[in-house]
Amino acid sequence: MALKQTNMRFRRIVSVLLAGWLGAAGGNGAAQEHNVPLVLTHRFAIEEPPSWGHVTVNLSQGQWRVGGPDGPVASAWQLKTALGNLVAIEVGGCCSAWVDGPTAYPCGFTLRGLELPGLDVDSEPASASPDAGSMLDGAGTGAFACTGQDSQTREGPMRQGAMRFISIRPWLHNPGDHARALGSALRFQFHGVANDLHPSRIDRASGVVILRAVKRARAS
Repeated sequence: MALKQTNMRFRRIVSVLLAGWLGAAGGNGAAQEHNVPLVLTHRFAIEEPPSWGHVTVNLSQGQWRVGGPDGPVASAWQLKTALGNLVAIEVGGCCSAWVDGPTAYPCGFTLRGLELPGLDVDSEPASASPDAGSMLDGAGTGAFACTGQDSQTREGPMRQGAMRFISIRPWLHNPGDHARALGSALRFQFHGVANDLHPSRIDRASGVVILRAVKRARAS
């Protein structure tokens, strides 16, 4: 009799544990976490080369757009979410270069002195320009399209490439939660790379600051 009661009690314990395990497994399957990217952008004017532009961008509601320069205005919650889950900051603009046979006269930009309260960023100036092989194909190094004429021809083989977006992404030593910067300002210096032999075309209205964030979310 005692053995029978012990076996019944054991079976009940196993049943409870098994039900709990199955419930936990089902719960985990129904609410798995995944990454949700968020991209916010802000326009700024680029100084005429070789002058440096000292840019201040406010981190406040109504100043940023979602997904791209022509996207919807970002809410205060979206801006706080981006700052609180920050993975990268990019600064870029649109320019076109010259190619004369095998010789390239690239366009590009230089970024220095990027500052955000609480963020540790590489202090060394960083530059970016397209390689010679991609100058004329209309393909940019960034995600945003540029306006401007297609490739055109001058005397001889020299050609001017299409406008393309070129961005610089400095190294962030402490990405992550910088939501406390909400309401402050992002500051940096930016200019177009001067090309004395064959001056590049730079779209001065094309400057864009990009906040890239990744937030963990549960999907049912």
